[in-house]
Amino acid sequence: MASALDLYGFEVYLIEGGCKHYRRWVRDQFEQQYQLVILGGMTGSGKTRILQQLQNLNEHG
Repeated sequence: MASALDLYGFEVYLIEGGCKHYRRWVRDQFEQQYQLVILGGMTGSGKTRILQQLQNLNEHG
């Protein structure tokens, strides 16, 4: 399928190990524990400012 799409000009990427390997990797990601923080608030409450400060501290988000 990838070679046929390539012939028609699509940019094609091949997945190492194939689709089954990728599906297994995705499923494994859902089984991992992640530390999540939800930042909420009304418009103008400063959410963007907080996110910018976290980015300056090299936090990921």
